[in-house]
Amino acid sequence: MTFNEITFTMFKANIRKYLLYFLCNSFTVMILFTYLTLMTNKNFMNYNKVNSVISSNLIAPSVVIGIFSVFFIIYTQNSFIKFRKTEFGLFMVLGMTNNDIAKIMLIENCIISLASLAAGLIVGTLFSGIFYFLVTKIVEVNGVGFSIGYKSYLFTILFFLCIYILLILINLISLFKFDIVNLLKSSRKGDRNLLSGKMVGLISLLAVSAAIFDLIVNYKSDQSVVLLRSTVLFFIGMYMIISNFAGLLSKLLKPNPKKYYKNMLFITSMKYSFNQLKKVILVISLLIGITIFFTTIGLEIVSDSKDFGINHNPYDIAYAELYGKNMIPKEKLNSIIENGETPLKSHQTLELISMRNLTILSAKDLNTVSKTSISIPKGSFINLFQIVENDGYKHDTTEMQKAYIETKSSKQVLTSQGSIKKIFFNNIVALNNSRYIIVNDEDYKNIKAEVKPSEIGHINLINFENWKKTESIAEKLESELEQYNRANTRLYYDSIDKDNAAFKLVSKIGEYMEQKQSGSFLLFLITFVGILFFISSCVILHFKLLTEFEREKIKYKKLSKIGITTEEIERSVSKELGVLFFLPYILGILFSMFYSYSLFSGIINISYLTSIGYPFILGLLYLGLQLVYYVLYKKIYIKKIIAYVF
Repeated sequence: MTFNEITFTMFKANIRKYLLYFLCNSFTVMILFTYLTLMTNKNFMNYNKVNSVISSNLIAPSVVIGIFSVFFIIYTQNSFIKFRKTEFGLFMVLGMTNNDIAKIMLIENCIISLASLAAGLIVGTLFSGIFYFLVTKIVEVNGVGFSIGYKSYLFTILFFLCIYILLILINLISLFKFDIVNLLKSSRKGDRNLLSGKMVGLISLLAVSAAIFDLIVNYKSDQSVVLLRSTVLFFIGMYMIISNFAGLLSKLLKPNPKKYYKNMLFITSMKYSFNQLKKVILVISLLIGITIFFTTIGLEIVSDSKDFGINHNPYDIAYAELYGKNMIPKEKLNSIIENGETPLKSHQTLELISMRNLTILSAKDLNTVSKTSISIPKGSFINLFQIVENDGYKHDTTEMQKAYIETKSSKQVLTSQGSIKKIFFNNIVALNNSRYIIVNDEDYKNIKAEVKPSEIGHINLINFENWKKTESIAEKLESELEQYNRANTRLYYDSIDKDNAAFKLVSKIGEYMEQKQSGSFLLFLITFVGILFFISSCVILHFKLLTEFEREKIKYKKLSKIGITTEEIERSVSKELGVLFFLPYILGILFSMFYSYSLFSGIINISYLTSIGYPFILGLLYLGLQLVYYVLYKKIYIKKIIAYVF
């Protein structure tokens, strides 16, 4: 029998393992490609057609999938190579050289990598249409057609080719370390645990405690560095704790000799194999924790969408008559707002002066509209930040100390008297890049007399009896404003889409719907990520148990010679599988609960119970799925071991 015939025979004997490796790679390619079809869709990512609040939700899941793809493919490749090492050792016994092994590895990896990439792209192309259809139904996007650009193919191919080439090079370099004896023993060889001992245990506890303390004390919504720093420190500490798990379990059970000797086989097995399991446990914990964490964010956005719309929009509908835009006839406006599904409650206007990056308001006018009593001395101003504090978003609240106002014939310098952080009226998009200042009424009149008429504008502030019934009113009014601007004004920006986005009306119902759609879209994306991560965790566990199966069979075969019974084998295997299947899920749930609690602490309208409750409930759902997988897998696994032993 030639080497080629031997290789082909080995391939046929292990076709299921090759197929599993191929499917893992293809599935990963398909998921990333599907997300990239949305990321590279110019229409969907155009904020003039799809609100950036919605489309920006693609970024985090796509980055997570990209990072995951790297680690998952590396892990499956390493597991596959580890499984093949015994075969490579056998090939070398039969006379193969390192060059022969390198040739086999190169051919195998190239075929599987290219086939996986091709299959993933083909299935992804078919699936992305369905995926896009579901997305548009959830987000309720109209006029944005489905398309697959060449960039989605190009980015996917380059991304995975870089990973595959790097892995092939690493594997070929590792050939120089191949030794026949070590290769033949690789399936029965345990790893050294360099992270064990009392000092390591103490350091791990300090690392986790420091991460928790850092997050609680230093984290704010605008300090993502703190979140990243504490997360890295937390997982370093958790990795060290997991490394010492078997030793910790032994110390906890030693004071009770009855329990200790009853679980001696389980403890010694954990000490022997846990060095290899720790990486698997940490990876799965991270996958589950991230999934639950992002799902919690999506649920919070959906549940908070109503309060968000109300808190950020004091008026049911508001729009600005500015730079000649939106100046529809009063008769047309009254016809729309007075003949809707809900009665008109009030209609006020607030005058303003818009000068480059500065929007000037009169304290007197603002007091009249908002029923406040703001008082400002002549020659002074107050910075106005139209924000809701503690809403979970980053806000720039840097105060301007001097305001330099240039008019036709003079230049005034006003001095700051502090700032106000409150939303007095709906934030108009066209004014979002400017600073709001409130000035004395006399100063306002002097400035107004000197500026161009086009710089003087008005904000229409409209309230109704029931804001939830204003959707049709807002749609009709927005359509009328767009028609007027198109027919009667020149473009202020370089496109109609940008003009429409900048001068559109802002409504309670609109922001409520956008937030709800944003949360629903994020939940939809994370659901796919969650399914991917759950399937991946199952595959990771299977690969791990597959590579360790030969060693486990030999271990229990030897134990059977000194009298171990079938029941004892079942009990020992059940405990070992239980740790591997459930410990990472428990750690992932605890991680997501803590970080959800820290992230949402102090944010208005979000209770501490809710921020912990969501990840806890989601974690129970994951545990339920894992329990089903555990029961089915344990039954098959134990059956195979007992069939070999007895």
